[in-house]
Amino acid sequence: MKNKIIVIVFFILTVVLLGLVVKGQSGNPIYFQNEKDTRVGGPFESSNNTSRFALVEAIVEEKTFFFNEKRARFSSPDLVLYNDKFFSIFTPGVSFVGIPFYIFGKSIGAPQLSTYLVNVIAALVNVFLIYKISKKLGAGTFTALLSGVIFLFATNALSYAFTFTQHHLSTLAILAGTLAVIGKSTFVKNVAVGIAFGVAILMDIPNLFLFLPIIIYALVKNIGFGQIKEKVSFSFNLKIFGLIAGLIPFLFVFALYNYQLTGSYTKIGQLIGRTSYPPKEVAEQKPNSSQYTSSDLKLFDTPFNPRRELNGFYILLISNERGIFYYSPVLILGLVGLLVSINSKKRKRQEVVILVSSISLTNILLYSMFGDPWGGWSYGPRYLIPTAAILSLGIGPAFHKFKKKLPIIILAFFIIAYSVSVNALGALTTAAVPPKGEAQNLASPIPYTFQYNLQLLEKNFSSSLVYNLYFFNLISAKYYLIYYIAVVSLLIFMLGVGSYKEKEEKIDEN
Repeated sequence: MKNKIIVIVFFILTVVLLGLVVKGQSGNPIYFQNEKDTRVGGPFESSNNTSRFALVEAIVEEKTFFFNEKRARFSSPDLVLYNDKFFSIFTPGVSFVGIPFYIFGKSIGAPQLSTYLVNVIAALVNVFLIYKISKKLGAGTFTALLSGVIFLFATNALSYAFTFTQHHLSTLAILAGTLAVIGKSTFVKNVAVGIAFGVAILMDIPNLFLFLPIIIYALVKNIGFGQIKEKVSFSFNLKIFGLIAGLIPFLFVFALYNYQLTGSYTKIGQLIGRTSYPPKEVAEQKPNSSQYTSSDLKLFDTPFNPRRELNGFYILLISNERGIFYYSPVLILGLVGLLVSINSKKRKRQEVVILVSSISLTNILLYSMFGDPWGGWSYGPRYLIPTAAILSLGIGPAFHKFKKKLPIIILAFFIIAYSVSVNALGALTTAAVPPKGEAQNLASPIPYTFQYNLQLLEKNFSSSLVYNLYFFNLISAKYYLIYYIAVVSLLIFMLGVGSYKEKEEKIDEN
């Protein structure tokens, strides 16, 4: 009972801290949230948000998946033009989830604010899922909460909790699938894995690959090989059909959506190509097949190219543009914790670590090959938010390993404070920071790192609705950030103190 009260109290504090960072400007908040204002720091500062929100509007207001001229202009350049019709380049999962929130928000005059709550709720659920999986790795109550809080407040997950993008929902599906596949295999748990897989695909196509380690692990647990005399035997548990039962409805929905857009159940909008509004009229040339060489022939074209791997690794891991360990060095502790766990003599714990590490490695390998590892104008490595969640799982084992070594704990606290500061800065200013190439070629060049956010802060700029409504005339944006960092750091410190007396728990195999 005591542990439940602790969990509830800390989740309430987390909700309050998230509320202090919700985007908005001064004036009537309902009026502002209804406006499609694309200014820096606003809820529509990125087309990642606008294209998905436009789809919600089109579905609710006009019962269509296609965009009129106004919505096409609003969504550009995350837009597809096919058969003379415009639609969102993104898969529909995020928008589908946002529909009931939009309808509710419209009834109270705040459709944007309500719709964006999707990711705030998803972020909170992710903290809870990290808490639950951390317990599977032997973390106590405080240590498991510490892992979840660090994920949310010491990584760029904080900035993307206030967007209408796929990152938190994709992470939720991956973590839910991971939690469901751990422990004893049952038909119900396999159905849950299948549902999580279907949801992940609807959120973003690359999730198909990120989810593969979970599917493989589920299959291994339900398929057996043996040898009887000189013959190899093969067996499988009927519970494996739960995976298919959970997945099929979502594939069916996705196929119907594709058919409405393209006339094909399998032709996916994301693979057609991006356009802008108004579209550029370029004459399409179709060379004769005899003009192709063997090097031109491809089974299909994708934005992933292994030749980009090394540069992608640098950009995503250590660069000052988007490096996950540059923006969140606290995750190095998580990496150490996973290495500690993999060396554990407890086989079940080793299996969990291998599973989550495989997901993280797939995430990094996939997006290091991507044509745009920077994620456009973004804050930190937005594509690696699932990896940030997984590395956060290692915080508990790392703390248990080193908690009696005071110099390491002091160093860890400074690393945590730095990570919280950098990511609070992004959340309280803007998540739209340009890549180096674009930043230096602007008419008026701007920094391509969080130095840009610091410049905004020096101008007393904040994207926080609470600050702009209630504190703008009382304190500067810089002090609001400092107070916010101090409160979050104090919360983490309290969890660390509570974790100190905890012992590693036995893994729950159910």
